[in-house]
Amino acid sequence: MSLPEEKVSPSRQDFALGVFDHDHEAIMVVDPRSLRVVEANQQACISLGYEHLELIQLQITDVESSIQDMFFWDSVRAGICSDIDDMESLYRRSNELFIPVEKSLRRIQIKDQDWLLLLFRDISAKKAQEEALEHSSSLIAATLEATADGILV
Repeated sequence: MSLPEEKVSPSRQDFALGVFDHDHEAIMVVDPRSLRVVEANQQACISLGYEHLELIQLQITDVESSIQDMFFWDSVRAGICSDIDDMESLYRRSNELFIPVEKSLRRIQIKDQDWLLLLFRDISAKKAQEEALEHSSSLIAATLEATADGILV
């Protein structure tokens, strides 16, 4: 009679890769010297409309291309910029359309080498809700202003 095979537990690296590939937040790893995207998870590829091999051939400035972003990435390259949380930006998709995003950046070290861990999420729906709320508020304000002189008690 044979014994059932013992399952081998996944390694720490296996877990890390699994989390990276299946995270719902888009993640890219950027080389701080060249600003080249060296790795990206599936959500980053979907959000930006690129195949994995296409995305990892780009520089981050191909995706983040506003004037503000250019200055930001120049600071990062110079080593001046530290970690950031929830900074808004516009990202260029493969179809040349832009999407609003919130990004966070962490400087990490792997095997004595610095990398930038860039997490981002599409905030198009949030922006649309904010615009709709702003529009409704302005309509209410205009209505109240227009009727203020016409109401008799």
